[in-house]
Order: sequence, then C-alpha cells, then structure tokens
Amino acid sequence: MKRFAFALLALAALASPALALDTPAAAMPTANLATPYAVTLGDMIAYTISQYPAVEKHKEPWGTNGLSEATFTTHFDHDSNKIVIEIFGYAGDTPVDQAKKSIDGFRSRYIPLFKTAVSNAYHVTLNESDLVIDFYDFNTWRSVIRRDGDKYVVADN
Repeated sequence: MKRFAFALLALAALASPALALDTPAAAMPTANLATPYAVTLGDMIAYTISQYPAVEKHKEPWGTNGLSEATFTTHFDHDSNKIVIEIFGYAGDTPVDQAKKSIDGFRSRYIPLFKTAVSNAYHVTLNESDLVIDFYDFNTWRSVIRRDGDKYVVADN
C-alpha cells in the first residue's frame, strides 16, 4: 500500500505545472480530447509503422554491438511532411558510430517491411526521402545522429 501511495504522490508531483520541465503551463492549452482532428495519410502511415515493435518483438534483435535493446516510436511531422522514426538505444563508447550502425540495421530490417505494409494498406509508395530516422541514446536522452532521406546529420547537443 505504501508503494501505491508513493507512486500516486509521484505522479501527482509530475503532473504539477510548477514542476513542468519543458514548457510553462500557461503556454499550452489543456487538451480537449473531444476536439475534431483531421488525420492525414502521413499520420496513418506513421501509426501503421508504430505497430511493428509489437509484431516483431519475438524475432531476432535487429541491432548490433549491444544495440539490440533499442526500440522505436513514430510520428508524422506536419511541418516537414515527413515520418519521423525515433530509435532509442544505448550508443556505447563511440556514440555516432554505434548509432549509425543501429540506424543502418534498422533500415535493412524494417524499411522493406514498412514499404510493403504501406503499399498494401494505402496503395502508395513510401520512399526513404519521406523518412527521418533519429537515434536517441538512453544514457543521455539526447539525439546522437539522424538520417534525413539519404543524409546523416550528427546532432548538435
């Protein structure tokens, strides 16, 4: 019971506007979950892609050099009109090299699968130029490197 009470207090503290870490409470409106939202094809493709960790979790890991613990999330960036895939993993002693290997492993394993799924579901072609793949290190929670289309860009942290 003490654990439950402590967890409840911790959640209440995290929800407190006074403890908000990134954006002042006054800058963001309260979410009205009943507000209509126009879903784009990019939103739907990002959602479809986001379901693959659950589907693939029982197969062999795709990462290399200890990065097999990595996981990913996706969303559609309405400003750039690109699907953003955020990989979270451990970048080790050579973060840029390790993160690049993880992105390359991810691309070789998942991108063909995504292209097929998107083609079958939405009857459109998904190109790598439609994607941004960003690797975040679990140790720092910062971006290490991203691949935007066919170019790698080391993060400015």
